[in-house]
Amino acid sequence: MSNDVERLRAAVSDRYEVIRELGHGGMATVFLARDVKHDRPVAIKVLQPEIALAVGAERFQREIRIAARLQHPQILDLYDSGSSEGLHYYVMPYVEGRSLRERLDQDGQLPADEALRITAEVADALAYAHEHGVVHRDIKPENILLSGEHPVIADFGIARAISEASDDRLTASGFTVGTPAYMSPEQAGGEQLDGRTDIYSLACVLYEMLSGEPPFVGPNVQAVITGHMVQQPRPVRSLRPDVPSTISDAIDTALAKTPGERQATAADFKRELTPPILERALESRRTLIAVLLGVPAVATVLLLATLLLLPEWRRPDLDRNRVVVFPPVDSRDNSASAQAGLDVALAIEAALDHAHPLRWDDGWDRLEDPVRRDPLLLTAGMANRISQDRGAAYYIDGVIGTDGDSATVLLHLHDVDGDSLLAVERSAADSAGVVYAALALRAVTGLLPELVDPGLEIDLSALTDRDPGAIALWIQGEREYRLFHFSGALDLYRRALAEDSLLVFAAIKGAQAAGWELHYAQVEELIDVAVSHDTLLPPRYGHLAHGIQAYSTGQADTAIQRFEAALELDPHWSEAAAALGETYYHLIPAKGNTVPLAETMFARALIPDTAFSPPLLHLAEIAIRKAEVDRAGRLLRALAAVQPDSSYYRHALLMLDCVEGGADEMAWGEAAASEPRAALASAYELAAAASDVQCAKSGFRAILVENGFPSYGRETGGTIWSAVLGLQGLLVAEGRHGEAVALLDSAVSGGLSQAYSLYLIDFLAGAPMELEAQKVKTIVSSAFGEHYERAGPQLHWLMGAWHAWHGEVEKVAQISADLDSMAEESGDPRQRLFADALASHLSLARGDTTDAIERLRALRPNATRATLIWGLAESLAVER
Repeated sequence: MSNDVERLRAAVSDRYEVIRELGHGGMATVFLARDVKHDRPVAIKVLQPEIALAVGAERFQREIRIAARLQHPQILDLYDSGSSEGLHYYVMPYVEGRSLRERLDQDGQLPADEALRITAEVADALAYAHEHGVVHRDIKPENILLSGEHPVIADFGIARAISEASDDRLTASGFTVGTPAYMSPEQAGGEQLDGRTDIYSLACVLYEMLSGEPPFVGPNVQAVITGHMVQQPRPVRSLRPDVPSTISDAIDTALAKTPGERQATAADFKRELTPPILERALESRRTLIAVLLGVPAVATVLLLATLLLLPEWRRPDLDRNRVVVFPPVDSRDNSASAQAGLDVALAIEAALDHAHPLRWDDGWDRLEDPVRRDPLLLTAGMANRISQDRGAAYYIDGVIGTDGDSATVLLHLHDVDGDSLLAVERSAADSAGVVYAALALRAVTGLLPELVDPGLEIDLSALTDRDPGAIALWIQGEREYRLFHFSGALDLYRRALAEDSLLVFAAIKGAQAAGWELHYAQVEELIDVAVSHDTLLPPRYGHLAHGIQAYSTGQADTAIQRFEAALELDPHWSEAAAALGETYYHLIPAKGNTVPLAETMFARALIPDTAFSPPLLHLAEIAIRKAEVDRAGRLLRALAAVQPDSSYYRHALLMLDCVEGGADEMAWGEAAASEPRAALASAYELAAAASDVQCAKSGFRAILVENGFPSYGRETGGTIWSAVLGLQGLLVAEGRHGEAVALLDSAVSGGLSQAYSLYLIDFLAGAPMELEAQKVKTIVSSAFGEHYERAGPQLHWLMGAWHAWHGEVEKVAQISADLDSMAEESGDPRQRLFADALASHLSLARGDTTDAIERLRALRPNATRATLIWGLAESLAVER
């Protein structure tokens, strides 16, 4: 006998006869023993010495007492516990059956009805425990014992005792509470836990019972944990086609990365797994047969009819409009064009983009790293399985290479359901100056008749008739855009248009890239090219182009209508979903709180195309503003994987650092000195909706300290002005009016003359700055005339609002009439906005609140994103 057995015997000899060791795990060793007093077999678990030392006797006994109060048929009783000479042990009934782990090791997959029954009973027990304030924290097959036909959960309370141990020796030992294959993202991230962590773990167990393996596997523990934190598991139906979609959906919900997106309780999870009509009938196959045999014939027919109307336990239909695209293998010996296969895949995807109703999925994004490094490792079985996972009826792969003086693209179209080669298409040209992407466009055109219904004509001439060199540049731009490399993408798109001015798709994407780079003049120039040639565009691309044009000019509601129309034609289009998200996120449409709508659209954009990186940034920003730092970290790690070269990524990191570490610990000064643009964007995002005022103020102040008003000039002036605007807005919102006035005084004396207007705007918005505002009014009247006849539209609006506040109706009426004439003559929407806003102030000054309310409600900001962020008037702060 080992020393452990002898030590345990000495500790419990007065009550238990220790017989032998049953098993050894990471947390404890299990011994078979006999309860001398009651003459019954028991199992004694002894914590490993380093864990026992870290937990401590007091904490251990406290948690055991809590767990011992749980009385449920599916929770293993705790008979006894104790601590003696460094040993912490607890005593349970000895279950003669085997664990679920042993059953799975022997049988692999379980019958679906049995897996659901086991899960339902375990969920019952968890619901009971959670109601009593106890979370298990280590649900796994090893802790689910099978007693007869029923599961029993072991080790309640032990994981909690260990996880709450604060001894550094336990942490240093590398021990992790929970088991990686079944560990929730929040548990892996060290966050606070509630019952939803057990729901996630139970869903992992059910996934394994149905599919034969846990949701995430990998070569090491870190790979598995990373999978839980940032990856989506393969749909269980792809591994077990007879699982109904309702069950698969319930598992998907329970495996959500964020606890709030899962079922609220274990009882809810059980209900989703056991629809009421079948709750009893599906308890076992024998029960269902007994029901069918034991009822009259008419009732049997009715029951069978009911069952036939429920989801079938069969292989799901694959989407005949869905195609997974794998990069063709480059057969050439040299590696000069290692990117050629990926470029060909992008060209194929572009062609499918223009072949509605077909949709593509990026197979490259689904491959393991070894296969990405060596595409020759991709087998037909892998490709077929990935395509089934995505619900696609087809996939395309192929080969590119040279044969003598000819360059060739050979594409293979595979039927997933039949696991067969459906068609092969070859496109060749002289290898001198060849563009493989252009060859791929011709080849994929030959495959389309196999993919679409007979008689449906797909016209790809807008792509195939274009200059091959322009096609190559456009495809390279697509790659850079998807990887968040907007500067390089914009250059490539512009070069493509220089080669072929009718490649309007490059103009559309170029306008989007220019927007990310804040080159607004280029946005207008490029989108005008696309819209002027919209007859060359498929309908959904036409909506996208017009939507981008509306977005770029601040017409939020028009942009939304266009992007929604594009999504109506193709609900799975990532580009349109992302563009709609951008509109909700950056502009002010008629709808109310639009940030949740934006978040939904960004998440929707990632569903069909997880390699599409732009939505990741905004999802991370939103998560940071909600203080969901672990989720934000996962999103930024996913974005970092594409090695973005944009300050957008760096400003998101600054946001996360401040929210996570606190404004006092944040090194804003270094960031403001080295990357003022990133620091400014970070502070602005944190100021939005007052999500983290202290961090935002620290960021703005650091920019002013590092750059200072005396250095105001062409390079830094815009950044300094923006920091003043942001900081004074927060100070006014906090009621720190004296600090706001001091800041504006410094700005004016430092050369920022536009800060004069802020005295007036802050006063009109309710800040006690009337003295300062009156001084500004005197200066403006002297410079622009008594009725501001020499002033522009914005100043007309501002001064008119000032006089309206003071009840000077006739003067306001004169200024309003002048402004209305300006708007009529110019046709400028911005001037019309000012005129309508001032008309509402005039109604208020006249005491006509009904008319004023109607006019105010009708106001629609139509300013661009940049103007809304840093402009003084277009966001209609005073009118709001």
